[in-house]
Amino acid sequence: MADQRASLGERASRRRFLELCVGGLGGGVLLTACAQSVPSVSNVPTTPAARAGGTLTISIPAGPLSLDPHVAATTATTNVYQAYDTLIDVDDSGNPLPALCESFDVSADGKQYKLALRKGVYWHNGREVTSDDLKYNWQRVADPKVGAVQPKLLPTWFPNVDTPDRYTFVFSGEQPHSDTFPILATLRIANKESLEGPDANSSAVGTGPFTLAEYQQGVSFRMTRNPNYWMPGKPYLDGLLIQIQDPQSAMVALESGNLDMVSQPALQDVVRLKTDTNYTAYYPTNLGQVINVTMSVATPPVDNKLVREAIACAIDRQRIVDRAFFGIGEPHDLPFLPGSPGYDAGRDTVYSFNLEKARALITQSGVTPGALELMWSNSTVGAQTAGEIIQADLQQLGFSVTLAPLEPPVWNQRNIAHTYQLSLAPSSYGNFDPVTTIALGNTWQPTPPNSTGANDAQYKALVDAASAEVDPNKRKALFGQISDLLLDQVYVTTVATNLRFELARSFVKNVVYTSEGIRFNDTTLEK
Repeated sequence: MADQRASLGERASRRRFLELCVGGLGGGVLLTACAQSVPSVSNVPTTPAARAGGTLTISIPAGPLSLDPHVAATTATTNVYQAYDTLIDVDDSGNPLPALCESFDVSADGKQYKLALRKGVYWHNGREVTSDDLKYNWQRVADPKVGAVQPKLLPTWFPNVDTPDRYTFVFSGEQPHSDTFPILATLRIANKESLEGPDANSSAVGTGPFTLAEYQQGVSFRMTRNPNYWMPGKPYLDGLLIQIQDPQSAMVALESGNLDMVSQPALQDVVRLKTDTNYTAYYPTNLGQVINVTMSVATPPVDNKLVREAIACAIDRQRIVDRAFFGIGEPHDLPFLPGSPGYDAGRDTVYSFNLEKARALITQSGVTPGALELMWSNSTVGAQTAGEIIQADLQQLGFSVTLAPLEPPVWNQRNIAHTYQLSLAPSSYGNFDPVTTIALGNTWQPTPPNSTGANDAQYKALVDAASAEVDPNKRKALFGQISDLLLDQVYVTTVATNLRFELARSFVKNVVYTSEGIRFNDTTLEK
């Protein structure tokens, strides 16, 4: 595959590759031929002379919270989730591309989807994948006991499933949903016997390009090439050795030659090495990532909307971009980025830095500024500096802010339990349809389980209406109403774009990002 790395500062290309194929849900679209004519980023062939072999050694800042692929965050792919495939991929605008399913047919009213599974796809344990496996995964993510993240919406929207033959999977519901394909692209297909077997907590049986060979929780995991992968000749690597290290230790190992790649390094290291020919800085232009301040809205003093507004006004976003992210990215008030149909430049600057207004809002709130805690996952790039800037900003309002960098599992648990006040939290898919941005992850969702504790019926109704609406002009108006509500209620305030990086030795070639994160199908070691 051609090198998919983007240069620093380059904007993402967000062209809708399938515009001529996908005419809207109301068009009765048969996607088979058009979708197959545009390869997914994981299916684009590399050069004929691609060099096979070798083990890629990678460092990541935190291990997966679970080996269960239905529980994982969508972009947590630089780890054991290389063992899994999804039914489809999407391009950087959310349009569908073939993966495990080679074609898909949408009914004229957008209420039924018919997927054709590839024949001859095998689990790592040797059994052929059938439509019954797809049905099992569909129904499993609907089980609240599983605790699935993004894909759980699909069986709620489309509860009727059918498997008319061994390779056909059909799902349907009462109304269309505009974000079906992007959410479908987050459903990793996993093996029933593994998920329900005695080794469920230490195994990862999928159909992906790599199989899990060894797992040491919190330390490392080793993966080996799947010799029966459904993409002929892929992957090129013999395996992956993924080590869990803090970014500082990882950089020492990279520069001493003991690592090939560091995932999510400190940005100062990216800036320092980006012009060094011995290294390559990779970053995705198709994840639409932003960094946000989320607020636990049942917890004082951010249970007061005026306090939340004051906090949003008091954050110096440009200073955070300049200092925490070394000028890479842009300040934002909303997660809908340029390229998204929900982006509105006027609404995106409502909370420009304004201490005078922030102080007036605090006075109006009747709240006496006191202690606040700002937490974040210590794997979030740039969070320490961003946190220090926010601490200084809020101190000017009279708040005493304690900074709390936490291990990812602890941070995640506190988000879920809403046992916090303020949290620095990244979110993705800001370049997609706003309904998709809101649906994928728990930062922006209008009702629990979400990370804010908000339970807003009006917000939910607007999102549901936008999801079911097919008229572009009506959808645009709904997106504006959603943005206005988010700016008014300030459950979350966006700070800036949040680019994720990987630093690699220059001999690491063809590191490719999909909407799900990195796929190593095409990666080679050109030593």
